[in-house]
Amino acid sequence: MPLVFSFDGAELIARTNQRTALVWDLRLIRAQLASMGLDWDAPPYPTPPRENVAAGPHPPPLAVRVIGEVLEPAARRAAERAETNRRLAANPDDAEALIQRGWLSIVQEKWREAVPDLERVLHSRPGDVDAAWLLGEAYEELSDLAAALETYKRLLKYHLDDRDALLEHGALALVLDRPDEALVDFDRVLAADPDLDGARYRRARALIRLGRPREAMTDIDVLLAKHPEQYGLYVLRGTAREAMGELEQAHVDQEKAISMLPRDPDSMNGRAWLDATGPIHQRDHERAVALARRAVALAPSDQMSLNTLGVALYRIGQYAESIAVLEQSRTAGNGRLEAFDLFFLAMAHQRLGHVAQARSCFDRAVRWLELQKNLPAQYRSELTRFRTEAENLLPQAVAELPADVFAPR
Repeated sequence: MPLVFSFDGAELIARTNQRTALVWDLRLIRAQLASMGLDWDAPPYPTPPRENVAAGPHPPPLAVRVIGEVLEPAARRAAERAETNRRLAANPDDAEALIQRGWLSIVQEKWREAVPDLERVLHSRPGDVDAAWLLGEAYEELSDLAAALETYKRLLKYHLDDRDALLEHGALALVLDRPDEALVDFDRVLAADPDLDGARYRRARALIRLGRPREAMTDIDVLLAKHPEQYGLYVLRGTAREAMGELEQAHVDQEKAISMLPRDPDSMNGRAWLDATGPIHQRDHERAVALARRAVALAPSDQMSLNTLGVALYRIGQYAESIAVLEQSRTAGNGRLEAFDLFFLAMAHQRLGHVAQARSCFDRAVRWLELQKNLPAQYRSELTRFRTEAENLLPQAVAELPADVFAPR
């Protein structure tokens, strides 16, 4: 997880994936090493100020970027799980063991196994921060975003000013098209920290969706003054101006945004795909539509660009247009990567009340996916997420009843 050194380099701070901060005092470590003749070759650290001396302003901490990943031996994880199982056999209500087993399940990408353990913790300790964050992560990985949103909502009942929880809840609310809830979250965050640009950007998006583009313009102007090189801000301002009926100025902003991007349709499509389907905090559905439309304009018959545009249109609630574009994608692909179209066709039809078409598209997508033996791992992972998302939306199939339900068998 993120690492930083203190401004004088004398302390190393790490944040774990269970929201704990670990701090190493390198002065003490070096003193111990020096007594053994093992201190490293570097000048001594500055002497820390005495406790009764007022500290002046300090430079920011020094960020450390670690390249690579920690290798987690399977045997070690198996031993940890065996230990937590032993503890839970002795005491099924051991909250710390439940959290540990839930975390182990998440590390091993066994998201469904993590959920019951973490839900049990929150039933007995509803304000437990570690359990709530791990549970929210599990639900997000299972594409059950509504359950993830509810998890953070429960956490905020006990930790009203948890900025990270407000940001996560707000980001999920935007993705789930609940801009009113998102606006409350970002208002609270910005009241405490007006310089948090990510929250200000999302608040502007929420205001536009709520039909309040003039208020959004205030936030957008603040952001553009600080970040004039960000093409996404011109996309957002163009959207706000279009909503206000300022069509000429909106066109200028959209062209400005396009001029800042490479003219390579593949590059635009890649960015749009991340905006439409990536991690929650990276999603920007309106920007995804703008980029995908441009990619399609540059390559009108490219299946991947058409698919991205169809997905992005689904994300902003333009279900009828999404269906039309996704059908174009299917035609262009001629059976290639068809499930990427079919899962979203199923969801778009379901949103419009076309239950039979939705079920047909979903079943065809599942059959296509099950027949693929050499699908790249990234594609299979994405399609698994989309399948879960569709399963969460579509009603469960009910077995067909006989003509006479009371007839003897």
